[in-house]
Amino acid sequence: MALLRTFLLVCLTLGLAVPAAAQLTNKTYNLDVPDTDTLKKLKDGEHVIAAVETDRGKLEVRVRVKGKAVSDHRFLFP
Repeated sequence: MALLRTFLLVCLTLGLAVPAAAQLTNKTYNLDVPDTDTLKKLKDGEHVIAAVETDRGKLEVRVRVKGKAVSDHRFLFP
């Protein structure tokens, strides 16, 4: 009886997982991120330097500028 329950649970899990996986797509998006040297001209603070609309929403690239120092690029779905 326990084996039958386990089998049914596995079948149900796979049955739900396969349609969800089928919805995933391999799309390519172009995101033009400016060169770090050009970012040094920005004022101090956080800046969105690039963005693109995707199926999951807007993808943004942000940096923080302090003086002439530019932080690492952060990729976010806000």
